[in-house]
Amino acid sequence: MNEIVGKSQAHEESVGLIVGIGQIGIAIQNISTQLKNHEERITSVEDTMRVNGVQEMKITKQVNRVVIGWLGGKESVAYQDRSLRSRVYSAINAEIKDKFGVPRRSEVPAKDYLDVMKLISNWEMSYQLKSEVANANNQLKLVGM
Repeated sequence: MNEIVGKSQAHEESVGLIVGIGQIGIAIQNISTQLKNHEERITSVEDTMRVNGVQEMKITKQVNRVVIGWLGGKESVAYQDRSLRSRVYSAINAEIKDKFGVPRRSEVPAKDYLDVMKLISNWEMSYQLKSEVANANNQLKLVGM
């Protein structure tokens, strides 16, 4: 029997349901907050995770392909000139490091993998390096004449 006069069993059940609904709402808010925290942690991991070994190897192969192409192939005088070849590699690596803010190309964030591959594919040497490569490769032609 109800101790409070004028309140029915149905009223007590309604109040109980309202309290239960309030607790469910609080639980949903807590879950939502936890989900947001997990999303932030995942984003943080994605932003800081570096390229994996396979991606790193593909970056290296792409850099090699581009540098060898700019130098005129592995048989070219420019490629055989260690100093010149090193400066070309240094130039492309410096651009990668500057663009992505990393100390070496192997530490490019995984989220930037496609961007670094695009940068490498579209990379061009400076005018100075282009001139040095052309001069080196033309020397062979002049000597062979």
